[in-house]
Amino acid sequence: AMLYSLFFACLSRETFHRFNRVALLFTMMASLVLPFVHLTVSHPTVVQEAVQMPKEYLTELPVIQIHPALIGEGTGEGLSLTWGQLLTYIYLAGVDAMLLFLLVQTFRMYRLMQGGLRHTDNQGNTVILKPSVRSPFSLFRWIVMSVDDYEQHRQSILTHEQEHIRLGHTYDLLLLEAMRIFQWFNPFIWLLGHDLRAIHEYEADEAVIKQGIDAKQYQQLLVLKAMGNRLQPFANTLGRGS
Repeated sequence: AMLYSLFFACLSRETFHRFNRVALLFTMMASLVLPFVHLTVSHPTVVQEAVQMPKEYLTELPVIQIHPALIGEGTGEGLSLTWGQLLTYIYLAGVDAMLLFLLVQTFRMYRLMQGGLRHTDNQGNTVILKPSVRSPFSLFRWIVMSVDDYEQHRQSILTHEQEHIRLGHTYDLLLLEAMRIFQWFNPFIWLLGHDLRAIHEYEADEAVIKQGIDAKQYQQLLVLKAMGNRLQPFANTLGRGS
């Protein structure tokens, strides 16, 4: 929250996309590392007391009693939970739900990438052409699009997706998905993810414009594809965030 707030206040309106991308990736990595950094002081600080008080409050609260009938037991004393245990179960349930959602979306994307016409582009990427694809996307070294898009907008779409691949955007999104799973409760990770995807699209769009493609026609293509976007985990989709 602290690092993202700093990014939002100082960098979110800047157009240094490469630097902004690095800043967001650093924010995610730092949030993983900093909790393991322990500093020893001779006397308690204000920060320590502020963190310790909620922890003690949750552990010392009276337990939550669940009636035996609610858990299928006709006799017995039921189930006792502290508030800390209850919050832990809620957190783990959220992690399980996020994992399940990711697995379902990954399976759908895997099915979408099966079959179709395949060939290799001039950069060694595998291009998959399928009529059922509404919005082009790339994943690692695969580019997936419809036959119509390949025939009508080949140069724009290939340049866009090739830039995603060249810059390794898929690896950013893998890290983002891992962070979302374990920090699903944190609104700042969702805001960070939105900004990171937008930066990816800005970087890819710049590569297209530098190829001399008409900006107005390309903008119309982005609007058209954004309206038909499909939710793809850790995949770079044309039109999302552009």
